[in-house]
Amino acid sequence: MFIIYILFGLKSDEREQYLSKVDGQLGGRLLIEVNYVTYTLERFLHKNRGHLVVSKNGIKLSEHEVNKVLKGINRPLFESIFSFEDRDLQSIRQHKKKILERFSLT
Repeated sequence: MFIIYILFGLKSDEREQYLSKVDGQLGGRLLIEVNYVTYTLERFLHKNRGHLVVSKNGIKLSEHEVNKVLKGINRPLFESIFSFEDRDLQSIRQHKKKILERFSLT
């Protein structure tokens, strides 16, 4: 969820469980490399009103530049590619079990 929060933010009911028990903070930095250029993606709940800030070499990018760097990816697309839920993992386990059973019977 950390990467999802940094990239897309979370609704207040989603982020509640991730707030620090010590100081109520939420957020962090993520470094990504695109075409050999390193970008810093930063989102802190109590900084910049919780908005994503992307910078290159310490210089903040415009929203248009951010969209170009992220190539228009949105949360549903990101989750469909990179996220696994319990049911997905269970399906993988079942599939793996069937393959192992097939090999043990031959």
